[in-house]
Order: sequence, then structure tokens, then C-alpha cells
Amino acid sequence: MGQLIFSSEGITTYGFIVALFLIVILIDLVWLRKFEREAIMVLYGIIAIFFRYAVLGYLFPNVVDIANTTKRALFKAIALMVLYFCSRGAMMRFLGFLTQVEAKIDKSGK
Repeated sequence: MGQLIFSSEGITTYGFIVALFLIVILIDLVWLRKFEREAIMVLYGIIAIFFRYAVLGYLFPNVVDIANTTKRALFKAIALMVLYFCSRGAMMRFLGFLTQVEAKIDKSGK
């Protein structure tokens, strides 16, 4: 799975969204140490997708392959990762910080 996501082809296909998600979740775990209810539900969804496809890949290795089925699962998980960014956490604090910086720049420029 690491070669699927973090290889040059994986970064071309998926961008840096998975790496950004891992950084944000790590910051939320270490720095904030709490999750909103919405964030927990999204994380359960992401875990369920990966767990389900891992079990299906184990049970039916000829049907659930990396090239097709697992990529579809990853695209479903990416949508949930973006939804996680919208919940309260480190990303929302960072966006609030950027908004404050932008407001200061607008005041000084006028």
C-alpha cells in the first residue's frame, strides 16, 4: 500500500492529500489530543474502508487486486480525508491563522 500511495506514480495520481492527512492527524493526536464527534465518525469511516478492503483482499486475492479495487477504495477514503479537514482541529486553526494574517495584510496595504 505504501508503494501505491507514496511512489512517484502515486503522488501523480493522488497528490499529497494522503501525506497531508497523516501530518494533520498526527498534529491532532499530539498537539490537540481531542477530536470532535464529526472527526471521530470520519476516522471510523476511513478505518472501516481500509479494514474492509484488507479483509476482502485476504479472502478473495484474485478478485480484490491492488491495481483496481484498492485504488477505488483509496479514492473513497480520500473524500473522507478531505471531510476530516473540514472538522475542527489543527487544519481549522491553521486556516484561522491564515485568515488573520490576510486581514493584517489588507489593513496595512490600504
